[in-house]
Amino acid sequence: VPAIALYRALLRQCRAVPLDGEHRNSLQNIVRNRFAKNKRLANPHLNKLAFLAGYEALDILDAAVAGDRRKTEHVLDLVIRSPAPLKAPPMKTNRKASSQVHIPPVCPPPEKSLLATRPRQTVPGRRRIPYLTSAHGFPFLRFKKPQPESVSRVLRNKIAQRIRSVEHRDALRDYYIPLAEHEDAWDSLVEQELGRRSKHSNSLTWAEGYVELDAILHNEFVARATKSRELAEKMWEIVEKERELAEKESAERPNARSNRTTGRSKAAIKLPSQASHPRAPDGGP
Repeated sequence: VPAIALYRALLRQCRAVPLDGEHRNSLQNIVRNRFAKNKRLANPHLNKLAFLAGYEALDILDAAVAGDRRKTEHVLDLVIRSPAPLKAPPMKTNRKASSQVHIPPVCPPPEKSLLATRPRQTVPGRRRIPYLTSAHGFPFLRFKKPQPESVSRVLRNKIAQRIRSVEHRDALRDYYIPLAEHEDAWDSLVEQELGRRSKHSNSLTWAEGYVELDAILHNEFVARATKSRELAEKMWEIVEKERELAEKESAERPNARSNRTTGRSKAAIKLPSQASHPRAPDGGP
């Protein structure tokens, strides 16, 4: 809701700023494109910076609308120096058409998953033996190249999730826990100066809460590593069984080929036809 209110206020002041029609339209397009670019921000720090920039721009526009000549010239200079793509009207997406696009499911149901359907006992043609590989510690089986887009999408999501978890843990250890320790030290000094304990002294300290959260994140990392190791072991068993079946099928293939060759050879042997022994004409001896 605050973002929508800021967006509407900026557009309202852009329409009221004392500029010619072309520059006024460019200024509105700049606001629209900036909001379209930042609407999916999930980082609190980046969100804060975007809001600060938006409110600062709103203050400048308010001053320009109120008649401040310097602010008006400043806005005009910013519009002129902005790149052309930023001043262009934002592209409109066809929501109806995009909603009709069929997106295949990222993960199949459990009964059709790779671990449940492999190894297959029979395959048409030659059996492809998969390769066990990993991407940033996430094991997966590769059957052929190019890699399916569904596999790449799942790997990207898992890697991005791990990066966010690592950044969260690093922020705890490098910033929040030291800050909480300083806060505990300050509380201790205040208690010594006042000669009495705080009413929250029996509860967790600032640092203890963050240390517990860090322990929870560590346990999650260990659980994910254990799960990845178990998954890799199951996938390696699939590779071994696929290799055994491929060797068995390769050994049986020459026998089948020889049987087909023998059958064709027997079919090629022809009995003497009647044309080779012409009958005597009627009335002959």
